[in-house]
Amino acid sequence: MSPEHSPDLVKEFASDIIRNVRDRAVRNCDMLVVRKSTSMIGERWDMALKNATAREALTTLLPDIVDETIFALLDAIDNGVLRLTYASSAGDSIDLTDSALGEMAGWFMGNDGWRNHYCQERFFDDSRNFTIDFDLDSD
Repeated sequence: MSPEHSPDLVKEFASDIIRNVRDRAVRNCDMLVVRKSTSMIGERWDMALKNATAREALTTLLPDIVDETIFALLDAIDNGVLRLTYASSAGDSIDLTDSALGEMAGWFMGNDGWRNHYCQERFFDDSRNFTIDFDLDSD
């Protein structure tokens, strides 16, 4: 795999992990919250969410829980704790630990990051109004 193809493969990985893992997890958990599952997990969630306040709280928290899980996965890859090779739909492969510059977790959560570009389910962009003042001479 040539280095010039690496950014495209990382972007394809980003799209795949968000659409096929993150958004799917949010949708699946939403179904559990609104009692559309008759599985053992659905029954357990139904017992835990007997009142509307609990259901509303969980609906609000679900995207954050899923995003934190994806962030932890990407951070483990970034730091070499978990080595992962991604194979694209075209059959090209890339070692994400080496090729993604240790930045995938930041690219996922950051302002105008992967979630902004690829998510189809709700998420909370807490960094949208975040700015950093790099002027070290200011008082």
